Amino acid sequence: MGNSKLSKWLRSNAIKQNIRSTLKSTINSLHSACPLKVSRENISKSLRDILHKDKFFREKSEIHTRIFNWFEKNPSKPSKPYAVFKKRVYSSAFFGSKAITNNYNINTNNYNTEQNRESSPPPVKQIFSFTDEEQGAIIEPLLNLVEKALNEFLINNEHMIPSINADFSNADTLNMLNFVIENIKIFDKSVFHGQHKSAPVELFKNFKNNVRNKVAHGTLIDKKGRWSDHALQNITILVCDVVTCLGGNYKGLYAIKERFDNKIIQKWTDKTTSEVENKNHENQLQPPKRRHDDSDFREMTKFVRDILKEVDETKEGSKQKIMKLALREDDDLMQIWRAVKTTECKREQSHEFIEFVNLAFNVNLKCISIEVPEVKQVDISKNYEQEDAKGCGEHPE
Repeated sequence: MGNSKLSKWLRSNAIKQNIRSTLKSTINSLHSACPLKVSRENISKSLRDILHKDKFFREKSEIHTRIFNWFEKNPSKPSKPYAVFKKRVYSSAFFGSKAITNNYNINTNNYNTEQNRESSPPPVKQIFSFTDEEQGAIIEPLLNLVEKALNEFLINNEHMIPSINADFSNADTLNMLNFVIENIKIFDKSVFHGQHKSAPVELFKNFKNNVRNKVAHGTLIDKKGRWSDHALQNITILVCDVVTCLGGNYKGLYAIKERFDNKIIQKWTDKTTSEVENKNHENQLQPPKRRHDDSDFREMTKFVRDILKEVDETKEGSKQKIMKLALREDDDLMQIWRAVKTTECKREQSHEFIEFVNLAFNVNLKCISIEVPEVKQVDISKNYEQEDAKGCGEHPE
């Protein structure tokens, strides 16, 4: 009751009559003139609350605006003992966060990261599973439900709205949100529900700034104008909280959210399955490593070894490179060996093999004088001549 009387007294001409050159002297003057038995601290707190919460009263007079600016420049300090925790505490909201360290707010947007790290970390990787059309089919019904809940809330509580011709039939979501936020004090606390009923303004501002405005201005997450899957989940939760707080039909909305959650799970499951199938398909397209039987392998390695004994290398390690390829059953080397072994002459086999190897593996091997033993052949014609001569001696003409 005392606070109500103090507020009523401050809203009279008391402020105008006791304005001074500083905030402190103004509070002292108000305290001296106040007919109520209240402390300077209570006067200061009550005046601050009025100027912060009542925009119309704040802008009604230049004096009120001046005092409001004084309060902004000189934030009040708690007079009662309070605990200061050294540990950092972070509070986060939908698409926004602020850090509080030792009761001091740190503006993360203006925080100079160059003093703490050489380069900024990369953005968190996000998943975009829904097309533009699919996202539109999700977001639009949710926004319509919020608009409907706001309209029903204002109509049901019309009796709390003083001296205003309340006609919200043509009002859009933004107008109704702004009206509720700016005039939150005229509504009884009992008209709000859910976990945010004690602080509905923060919830409504959160929805306004991070959902309604972003949709209206097209300032979404990626360059294609889409929400990530995580952002869409947060939107559905935020819409549920807003509609519940306004006393709307939350049961139908919860059913919509459940269907959306199932759709996301299906998207992720299909994506995982598709990735596995693509990987298996790629493995099937790749030809398996050719394996050769032991007899071919032994014959090829022996062939390569024998030739490498009879060649010179202009670059050290070339012979070793070819030998390693042979031991690994290199497919190209096997093809070269199969091609040259069809030649009957050993000397030609050696020359062709070295020629192919130099071209295929970028080496420069050179033949020495390869002495390949020739297969001994019988001169049949000479034998025939000897036999003819014998025949001629036994049967003279």
